[in-house]
Amino acid sequence: MLSRKAVLFILALLIIQANVRWANGFSGAQLVDPLASKPVTIDGKWTTPDEWSDAVGVTMFLGLNSNYGNGTAYLYAKHDANNFYFLIDYVSATTLYPNDSVALEIDPLHDGGNIPQPDDRYIYSIYPSGGGMINGTGGNDWSCCSYLPAGVKVAMSMNTSPNLPQPHEITEIQIPFSIFPGLQDTIGFAAAAITGIGAAGRLAIWPHNYYRNIPNTFGELTISPNPTPIPEFNGIWLLVTTILLATMAIGLLRRKFTF
Repeated sequence: MLSRKAVLFILALLIIQANVRWANGFSGAQLVDPLASKPVTIDGKWTTPDEWSDAVGVTMFLGLNSNYGNGTAYLYAKHDANNFYFLIDYVSATTLYPNDSVALEIDPLHDGGNIPQPDDRYIYSIYPSGGGMINGTGGNDWSCCSYLPAGVKVAMSMNTSPNLPQPHEITEIQIPFSIFPGLQDTIGFAAAAITGIGAAGRLAIWPHNYYRNIPNTFGELTISPNPTPIPEFNGIWLLVTTILLATMAIGLLRRKFTF
């Protein structure tokens, strides 16, 4: 038969487990996607100098594809009640080539994997034909035959921006929440921008370890404001926290029980 101490210790663990989400900590790149206070016009340019001043902005990383040189670009993101908004300010793309493109990969269920899953979406803008979206299949690549669902808007142009007064490639993309099955507050997300081919080719990516078609290499994008998150801990900190809280619980219960 278990002693009262053992019973109380187990009880304390159950209480802790009920109030703390047991989860693996995420060690990849993360963005917090803010709620927009300024409207966006999807026209492939900074329609006003402060159009994207309310967005989160990050510098994209050097590309991992050995077929391309390294490009410099800035990624901006925000959202309203119904849509994601993204802008890629590709300051090193000062010449517009056929097939220059921006691609976004989104894992709305944040379930990762080494291949695109059926919930995953690959959305792109390409010059001059426009853009499209393809779905994951659970196989080694994406589904055939791209299209743009209602509400998805893409635009690319050569224009100036607060980051560079010389005209360069700017891409804007609007994506409705409604196209995603089971969209979570935190999703898998990755972006790439490609200009030119061969010696003229340049590639910029986010996050830095992103490989196309491998959701496990995506970063995280958290939609904010969102419900207060339940704390997440990696294994060692969860163990330490559990022991400390259990010890405190036993100490408090000792005041009421004689062992």
